[in-house]
Amino acid sequence: MRLDANPSALIALRQRLVAAQMRMHREASGLMVRQVAEQAGLTTARLRSYEAGDRPIPLPELEEFARALGLTIDHFRLQDGPIAEWAAGRLQFQRFG
Repeated sequence: MRLDANPSALIALRQRLVAAQMRMHREASGLMVRQVAEQAGLTTARLRSYEAGDRPIPLPELEEFARALGLTIDHFRLQDGPIAEWAAGRLQFQRFG
């Protein structure tokens, strides 16, 4: 991926992908939104907005969400695809410069 890719578009895409992963993991756990929200210290409305991709989830809240499901933050890292490629390219560029 080109280093001059639109960061805003990539961030929005990542937000939607993390939201989808959150919902998928929660549903696979068999827990309701309310149950996970309580365990993670979030309101039900806030968790729903994160899972819908309406707002980005801050890292500390994603960590609490993961912990509530018995997961780690690594379950939400994007290893492949345009976002991972862009991030790797930016890191290489920063190290070079």
